[in-house]
Amino acid sequence: MKSIKIVILVFVSLLILGFAFGKFHSFDFGAKKQQKGLEIKVILNAQLQKILELLTFTLEPLEKSSEFFCNDGVYVEEFLSCGKEIGLSIEGQPIYVFKVGEGSKKVLFVGGLHTGTEKNTFDLAKSVLKYYNDNPEFVPKNISLYIIPVLNPDGLVKNIHNNAKGVDLNRNWPTENWQSETYHPTYGVKKGAGGESPLSEPETESLYNFIINLHPDMVFVWHSHAGTVESNNIGIADELADIYAQSVGYKHIKEWTYYVVTGDFLTAMHDINVAAAEVEIASREQEFDKNIEGVKRVLDYFE
Repeated sequence: MKSIKIVILVFVSLLILGFAFGKFHSFDFGAKKQQKGLEIKVILNAQLQKILELLTFTLEPLEKSSEFFCNDGVYVEEFLSCGKEIGLSIEGQPIYVFKVGEGSKKVLFVGGLHTGTEKNTFDLAKSVLKYYNDNPEFVPKNISLYIIPVLNPDGLVKNIHNNAKGVDLNRNWPTENWQSETYHPTYGVKKGAGGESPLSEPETESLYNFIINLHPDMVFVWHSHAGTVESNNIGIADELADIYAQSVGYKHIKEWTYYVVTGDFLTAMHDINVAAAEVEIASREQEFDKNIEGVKRVLDYFE
């Protein structure tokens, strides 16, 4: 598509220029040479203006073309960005990860693990991605920033907390305390909400495999709403969780004590020695102005 448009643009430009120079050679260079010269300039300027307009018209669609920008991955219209598919949801929707920066230090942020009343985590992840896509120079040179806006795309569409099969994607991880029957304030005690087995769901399996292959230096997952940041006590996790919490004005906690959580993401990351933290947004809004400061301070830590 890109090459066809460029060929068309060049062809049209040559036609216009040919027309302009045809006019130029048709002039009588007699007594009215000076007046004709001025007319030539007017015609050429008009034709050049048409070329510029055509150039803008032709290249504008290319700015949103995956073929034009995405050397690796696919252009995702919803996020106006090139992403990579890391897996599919229960209902076959793609799960994308987006990358900004080319540094050796890898920091991953995940939104939309829970949806429904926690849709604000998706909203926040999307806003953070747009912020850094619009300002890639804000990502430190030694950082590769990875963002997964929504791990549960089916839940997002259906406006439900769990995935399309009713499994809580924060209760389906390979931990010693995993169990099929789980509890969450949103749905109460529910049989099967932990899945048939750890990583039984394509969404959790996709993220787990992606993290193992990526080897990130730090992972943050957004939840809501408690106004806390919980870390998993691996490597720099506690330090970065504290930095994020202080920047945003949330409380840094070392352990979740509000209710029993089984088969959860943080514990699974601890078991594979990956530094991770869960950020509980303080409200059902995305609180972008607060949380972008937390993201900035985390990235600054690695400079």
